[in-house]
Amino acid sequence: MVRVPHSLLTCAILTALSFTTCKAIALPQTTESQSSPQQERGSVVVDDKQQRLTKAYERLLDQQLKQNLSIVRSVRVLVNNYPEHINPILNAAFNKEPRHYSHIIRAAILTEPALTQDIVITSIARDMDSPANIVRIAIKAEPGYIDDIVRAASLIAPYELDSIVQAAVESDPEMTQQVLMSANDTSPGKLAQFMDSALNALPALGDYLLSTMQSIIPYLDKDVSPEEQELMQREKTKDILRGALQAGMTKEEIESAATAAGLNTQDLDSVALELHNAPPN
Repeated sequence: MVRVPHSLLTCAILTALSFTTCKAIALPQTTESQSSPQQERGSVVVDDKQQRLTKAYERLLDQQLKQNLSIVRSVRVLVNNYPEHINPILNAAFNKEPRHYSHIIRAAILTEPALTQDIVITSIARDMDSPANIVRIAIKAEPGYIDDIVRAASLIAPYELDSIVQAAVESDPEMTQQVLMSANDTSPGKLAQFMDSALNALPALGDYLLSTMQSIIPYLDKDVSPEEQELMQREKTKDILRGALQAGMTKEEIESAATAAGLNTQDLDSVALELHNAPPN
């Protein structure tokens, strides 16, 4: 797919949104060297590129809101045209219209369902609502990504595991088995605890959960070596942590999540280094 240069695409976006005069705001080109340091604001590590992009999108949203265009429509257009900038787009939208966070989350997910995991991570990192409520919003918008939603939320907010499982089961009871499997992937050995949470959410699921347990046990014992299972799980976890770092979560929160998932300092450092050395979008 051919990408239009940022300045031209921004102009096209503003024109499509019914601006009478198109004064293109060129999104910042990330030409800084890969060795440039990250900056810290308080305890939050903010990548310089992400910070500048957020400010640029805030300016775009300011213009759109002044034209009485809804935040939902604006977010849809921006995410559709700049999916690689999902984190700064969300941060800018949350900064401008925090009251409409649920509409912003839904608009972003419906526009780019494949980015659901990143959207959930950023929303939890920004503390827009409780992790459980963000899970409800995300599942309602795109139930097909319930695995990614539960896995990401469970890793980023391990202190809310029970409420996350309850929220997911309440939102889509038919996906209870997938919810339990995803939660167990994030925190192995707690399947019984997760089943209790599911029962607390929907007591009528008792018989169903018994059959679910019988279905999950073979899955846990499938013909994959413990070493391969651990490697696959670590890669899934590192993928979520990449999103958390990009979303600007505090170092303490990320380290806590990594520890809970069984990652060590070297794993976390490798994710940070990979992101730091990634080529600019």
